[in-house]
Amino acid sequence: MKPRLLIILFFAGALGGLFLIGIVRRPGPSTDADSATHAVPVSVTRLTRQAHTLTETFYGLIEANARVDMAFQISGRLHLLGRNENEPIVENQGVDKGQILARLEPLRYEAAVEQAHASMQGAKARMATASADVAQTQAQLDDAKSELRLLEQLLDRNATTPREIERAQMRVKVAEAQFDAADAAIASTAANYAAARAATTMAKVDLDDTTLYAPMDATVAAIPGEIGQMVSPGEPIVTLVDLGTVKLVVGVVERKVPLLKQGQRVAVDVLALTSHGGALPDGDASRHPRQGTVAVVPPAADRTSGLFNVEIMLPNEGHALLPGMVGKATVTVMERQSIAIPASVCTRVGNRVYAFFVESNSASRSGDAPAALATGRFVAKRVWFQPIAIDKDHYLVSDVPEGLDRLIVEGYSRLKDGQAVRVVDKLVTTPVPVAEGG
Repeated sequence: MKPRLLIILFFAGALGGLFLIGIVRRPGPSTDADSATHAVPVSVTRLTRQAHTLTETFYGLIEANARVDMAFQISGRLHLLGRNENEPIVENQGVDKGQILARLEPLRYEAAVEQAHASMQGAKARMATASADVAQTQAQLDDAKSELRLLEQLLDRNATTPREIERAQMRVKVAEAQFDAADAAIASTAANYAAARAATTMAKVDLDDTTLYAPMDATVAAIPGEIGQMVSPGEPIVTLVDLGTVKLVVGVVERKVPLLKQGQRVAVDVLALTSHGGALPDGDASRHPRQGTVAVVPPAADRTSGLFNVEIMLPNEGHALLPGMVGKATVTVMERQSIAIPASVCTRVGNRVYAFFVESNSASRSGDAPAALATGRFVAKRVWFQPIAIDKDHYLVSDVPEGLDRLIVEGYSRLKDGQAVRVVDKLVTTPVPVAEGG
């Protein structure tokens, strides 16, 4: 019996001791100092509104504004390349509008002109003869009709016979037939003359086509023709390119096409020139970016690449820009005042993003912000926002709630909305640096 009593007494004493220990260790009323002690330490930065410029960059190839394959419209043997034998054209040579580029042997076409001209003169002579015949038959017809009228008057007076009237009527019919024949002849000769004149004009056109002229101020890009060869209509003889103005053709994906508008100004860097800009003279304009203009935004994508080939026109004084060079077009797509929030401190959920800001419990009620800062009585405030744009590693927003301009940049991963925080470093008063560009 005694051992059992001793065991009961032992356990009762142990429970009493634990109860006393719990009473001794029970916490007293909490204080602000205790809250500040247990708050999560965070670092913050102050956000400010500033101007931001967003750009997009597109790469493409320089192309000639116009490329023309010059060819004869007639066949013949190529006789000359250039103004004359002493001034032949060569590749990369500049030519003026109207300058002679090439000639065919003209003898056959000169003979054709002479033959057509002779035919036209013969037709003209025949037409003159037919006109004279018409005049003569017209006169004969008029005489026959006058004689018939006179005889009809004499018959009324019994001064002639019906037989004479019949003969006069027959002469009128013969004269009418002769006049109709002469009139038909002049119509035929007039048609022959018109055909001969057209043939003469065509022969002269063919003769003129034996000489090939430059249709514009251009540069000779290629000379596929050779003197002495037989050429066919449409066969390229000289290829010209217009380098006074060139175009940068950039392939744009579908989602970025709305960023480009016809007439929009574009800054263009030509990599072949800017990469060696330091070796060029200071006054050389080719070392600096050029201002281009969006000329064509196609209504449909290229079937092969699936891209929209946008054309940007560029002035090309001095012809420093050559087809095939790579160009970089920089387009300004947004310029506005906004607030930049580093993406590294944000959490994205769907189309919305949130970040934690510092909010003062006491300051929000009493306006005692300095006291709150001194004592550390702050809580974390989760703020949701929808970015208006993304600038590299920053979200751009139009505004943040009033009074929440201190963004938590360290320690935010352990926070919950409304959780006590303690600012452990000095507030940063300078804005977060944001690099401009796309």
